[in-house]
Amino acid sequence: MKSSLKILTTLGISIILLPNLVVQANSTTTPKSLRGTWYEYLGHSSGYSVTKIKRHAVVTYNISNNGKRSYYRNYTAKKKGSLKLHVEKINKNSKKVWGTKTGGSYYQLNQGMNEAESIPFMWIGHRKINGHNYRVLKSYLNMFYFHIASHKKIAKVASYTYSRSNYPSKIGK
Repeated sequence: MKSSLKILTTLGISIILLPNLVVQANSTTTPKSLRGTWYEYLGHSSGYSVTKIKRHAVVTYNISNNGKRSYYRNYTAKKKGSLKLHVEKINKNSKKVWGTKTGGSYYQLNQGMNEAESIPFMWIGHRKINGHNYRVLKSYLNMFYFHIASHKKIAKVASYTYSRSNYPSKIGK
């Protein structure tokens, strides 16, 4: 090895040996910042929407006030179609959302065929709920409605509608 490096160096060719560098994370691994169990309060008669984000899986379902689960979906890399987990980070100003710049970076966790099968765009933010500041999971799926979920079960609807024409600028913020 040394003799071949000597020959290449004398010929004016230098070789730089670097360890393999991983630039992008595995497209089936969720970011650590999003992981955990997140609760979005849907109202006193509806209960909570639960999103459990694990390293290689995302589980979503609704849980009523009496404890019954509904709309259960399990997204993993081994699934096919719209339940296949595929993680993609979209950077600020990427124009991925309808050709318009977004306000910050966010994650797309799958590419469902319709809204019922899709995981919304997700990012971490902060929100004041009942007078306390919380670290929250913000998400956006359909026009104008932003979902807010926290690690704690908080009996207050924190999600909101933003119906101005610049709503894509609020994605990622």
